[in-house]
Amino acid sequence: MKEYKDYKYLTKAITLPDGKRKYIRGKTKRELDKKVLEFMIELGRAPAQVIVNNDMTVEELGELWLEKVKRPAVKPQSYEAYEDRMTKHIFPAIGDMQAQAVKPIHILDIVNSHGYGTKGGNQGLMSTIRALFDFAVDNDIIAKSPVPTRITIPGVRKKEEKPLTPAQSKELLDFCQQDADPSCYLFTYLALVTGMRKGELSALRWDCVDLQEGVIKVRRQLVSSTNEVAEDLKTNAARRDIPIDVDTVAVLRAVKASSTSTYVIRGDRDGHLDDNAIGRYTTVWNNSGVTTERIHAHLFRKTFATRMIETGTDPKRVQYLLGHTSLEMTLGIYAKYDQESQAGKTRELMSSAFSGLVSFG
Repeated sequence: MKEYKDYKYLTKAITLPDGKRKYIRGKTKRELDKKVLEFMIELGRAPAQVIVNNDMTVEELGELWLEKVKRPAVKPQSYEAYEDRMTKHIFPAIGDMQAQAVKPIHILDIVNSHGYGTKGGNQGLMSTIRALFDFAVDNDIIAKSPVPTRITIPGVRKKEEKPLTPAQSKELLDFCQQDADPSCYLFTYLALVTGMRKGELSALRWDCVDLQEGVIKVRRQLVSSTNEVAEDLKTNAARRDIPIDVDTVAVLRAVKASSTSTYVIRGDRDGHLDDNAIGRYTTVWNNSGVTTERIHAHLFRKTFATRMIETGTDPKRVQYLLGHTSLEMTLGIYAKYDQESQAGKTRELMSSAFSGLVSFG
C-alpha cells in the first residue's frame, strides 16, 4: 500500500481482489482511515493487501460500528440503546484509547466503574462491547478481541415488580380521573386494559381503532429520541390487533365524540404525547398512594399480562397480545404467577394435612 500527499490530500492505493487499484483520499489522516474502513465494509471483506492504520481510537471505531452496522440493521429504539451504551459508558472509559491498545483489564473497568447498577444492564453493556470488538477483529483493525471469554457481571438483580391488583388498578384510575388533564386517565386506562407499550399508546391514532369490531390495531410507535411517530415498530411481533371489551369501546366512543385530534390520547407534541407528558403522569401515579412500590408505564403491561393469565389465557395468546418476540419473555411472567399461585394452594393443603398437631393452652 502506498501513502503519499497529493494536492493537500492524503491518498491510499488499495489493491482489489481483481488486481485493479482503488484510490481513496482524505484531507486528514483520520478522515482517510475512516473512508478506507467504510470502503472495506462495503466491499464485503477486507482484502489481504489492505492494512488499516492501527491508531484508530475506540470512539472512532464505535461511531463507525453504530453508523455502518447497527443503524441499517436494527429498529430506532434498539439503535438508541446501543448509542446510549456507547456514549454514556464505553466512550467515557476507553473512547480516547487506540483500539489495539485495549486490554481485558480495561473491559473489566468499564463494567465495574462505568457500568450500570443492575446485572441486566451490565449484561447488555457487555454484549455491546463484545460485538464492537468482534467487528474490529473481522475487519482487521485488531488481531484479537480484548473481551474476556468469561467475565463476572457486577450489579444487583432488578427487584421483582409486583403487578397491581384489581383493587389497586381501580383506585389508581379513580385518582387519575381527578387530574386536570383527561389524557392522564385515558392513557392509564388503555395501558391497563390493552398492555400496549407507552410509545405505542402515544402514537395511537383513530384510524387504528375499530369501534365497530372492537379492535385496536398497533401500527405505530413514538421514537423517544426524536419525539416523532414512526410506522417502523420495535419488532415484527409488535404489529398486532388487540380486541377490546364493550366497556373500553364505550370509553373510546365518548372520547372520540368530543375529540378533534387524529390521536386517541391528545398531547402537546404535534398532537401526540411525548416523554415529558408521560413523566408527568408517572408523578401522578406515584402520588396516588395505591402501592409503596414505584409505578411506571411498563408496570401496566405486566399487570395486563397477569390479569390475562388469571383468566386461563393460553401463553401464546398472551405473547401475541403483548407483542413479545419470543415466548420465553411471556413465560417468565407465567412462571412467577404460577409460583405464587401454587404456593398459596400448597399452604392451604399443608394447613389441612397438619392441622390439630399443635395444642395451645
